[in-house]
Amino acid sequence: MKEDQQDRRRRYTDFVIRHEGLIFNLCYRYSGGNRDECADLVQEVALMLWHNFDRLTPDAQPRQETRWVQWRVRTFLFNLSRSRRVNGKSARTIPLPENPLTTTNVQNSQVATDSQSRELLLDLARRLEPGDRYLLQLRLDGYTNPEIADVMGLTPNAVSQRYRRMIKKLKTIYENEQQN
Repeated sequence: MKEDQQDRRRRYTDFVIRHEGLIFNLCYRYSGGNRDECADLVQEVALMLWHNFDRLTPDAQPRQETRWVQWRVRTFLFNLSRSRRVNGKSARTIPLPENPLTTTNVQNSQVATDSQSRELLLDLARRLEPGDRYLLQLRLDGYTNPEIADVMGLTPNAVSQRYRRMIKKLKTIYENEQQN
């Protein structure tokens, strides 16, 4: 039993050393260049990875490992961002006009105070694919296309194109509901 624990620690240490650059880079970008916050985030991410380390397939190829680390760290940072927003540290909401889903209105997002508009947007967002909901959440949290591209592993142009398609989808759903 003790050897198993030591082996797990050794494998985890090797794993973190292999991916320390990626982990630091993602945490540094999330922290906006604040080294102290970045150091705290790296520690939190390391702990999270330790708790989830058994979920990684032991015979995973290096590329699979990297994707797994990216997915875990990005999801962790996204959830952290969401919890901070909920706790009021970086709350951003959107005011929605009569037709809340025009591209200009969503792109120029600011704070939503109208609960009906907020509920409408949440209802429409629930119908999106998880990746589109993630993109929308990041956009509403104030991230730029290049920042979203870094977080999602896409190019800024791909983010922009995906965002436009998502807005079209939301408009179509909204208009269909208005006709019924």
